[in-house]
Amino acid sequence: MSGVLGRNTIAVLLTPLVALCFLWLPVGVHAQPDDPVARVSTRAVEALASIQTYCDQRPCGMGSGFAIETTGAVVTNYHVIAAADRIAVTIGGVTHRSARVVAVHKAWDLAVLKVDSANLPTLPLASSSDEVRLGETVVAAGNPRGLRGTVSTGIVSARRPGAELWMHELPIPIIQTTAAISEGSSGGPLLNLRGEVVGIHAFTFVEGQSLNFAIPVDLLHMVLANERGFFDPRPGELGVLLEWDGPYDLDLEIWSPERSYKGDASWLGRSPDAHDGGREWFVFRDYGLHDFSSGRYVVSPFFAGPETDDSVTARLTVVLPDGRRQTFRQEVGYWPPYHQWWALEVDADSGTALELEPFGEYLESTWYVHSPGDLAVVLSWSGDHDLDLEIWSEDFEFIDNAAFIGESPDIGHGDEGEEWFVFRRYAVGDYSTGRYIVSPYFFGPQTDAEVRAVVTIHLPDGSTETVSRSLRYAPPYDQWFALLVDADRGAFEVLDFIWD
Repeated sequence: MSGVLGRNTIAVLLTPLVALCFLWLPVGVHAQPDDPVARVSTRAVEALASIQTYCDQRPCGMGSGFAIETTGAVVTNYHVIAAADRIAVTIGGVTHRSARVVAVHKAWDLAVLKVDSANLPTLPLASSSDEVRLGETVVAAGNPRGLRGTVSTGIVSARRPGAELWMHELPIPIIQTTAAISEGSSGGPLLNLRGEVVGIHAFTFVEGQSLNFAIPVDLLHMVLANERGFFDPRPGELGVLLEWDGPYDLDLEIWSPERSYKGDASWLGRSPDAHDGGREWFVFRDYGLHDFSSGRYVVSPFFAGPETDDSVTARLTVVLPDGRRQTFRQEVGYWPPYHQWWALEVDADSGTALELEPFGEYLESTWYVHSPGDLAVVLSWSGDHDLDLEIWSEDFEFIDNAAFIGESPDIGHGDEGEEWFVFRRYAVGDYSTGRYIVSPYFFGPQTDAEVRAVVTIHLPDGSTETVSRSLRYAPPYDQWFALLVDADRGAFEVLDFIWD
């Protein structure tokens, strides 16, 4: 998944549905000068974008967004466009059939798109969500169920840590509001009565009333600062910058010297996840949760898509602690099983970088590694789908994806995939003891097709057992199956349809 939210039966992403209550204001409605709600609503609708996504040339999702620059920058949620092959944006009465993805931040559920335009109506951004007061009146705008130009009003009812809401921990609390939103509103603006965007709609709880949530505008400011060239290794620090041109999606990946995947630079550091040509980077410093200020690491550009026979020149520039720069170039392409990979091994202690030969062939034989006596679960599938291996507590409390706890990659949609989890001690927690629920989750793309999920359990005695089920993209996820794994006993049992 390149997942952003954990899932619960009452929490749904907003792409697409029915508003609980809303006021529909067509663009032609004129606000009264003495009515701030009407004035803000009219301005919001003018700058509101309707987003339609396509997978394999067929519609596969919809959402909302809003323009922040007259020259074509449009903001939305990452989950709105995550699985799309093509993105169409309608704004100001004009449909732009092929919007480019400029930058995304998966953990913060934000994406910045670019359309070709010279004079878009825009919305100003508040300087910080810290200015939002409890009980303050706010206006929400979006396109629930494709009903364009829908607005509603409410109040700010709370500010909550992301972890309370099954999200990854956010550096700034998320905004809870009573302003009604629904599926299709994802990515739309939440505005104060000065007409400034204070948040970006993300999700709502359907089993409850007026439980709606928005990503604070502060996180959007951070994404925009990064996308506009924020690469800041300080004197004495080691940094790596990846650059490329053309309509391709490259990722800057961080690995251990033993070729154990640690994550993308956009997750571990402060780089955007650039698409369609761009820049990604990583500075080897202490980020709090992970300390990269010392030790050795492998840094590798990975061609994430689209599937093509073309290649692209990847440029890796190493900024050394003394300010000197070294630049390396290599042609990379979309050529599974990744034997084209090229990498640098960097030493944060000595401030040096060494170019490595392609190491994909090594990965083919050691792609999934566990030690004798380990208890492990491997999820595999075929087809153009994105599945995630999720870890839950025995009491059905979502913990996180296997890719974010352990050492598995987070595989997006492609011809096939494999993710895994070994029940051992990690920096974020000890999973060598206790009971856990492990469940494959169909993240996308939105489709009526089924995919066969194969779960292989590696038991401590060296034996393996396999469980296989067909999954569909069918909220509220009543098709899910799961394993109840006992790490102490080295045993498991199958749970079918756990959300009934």
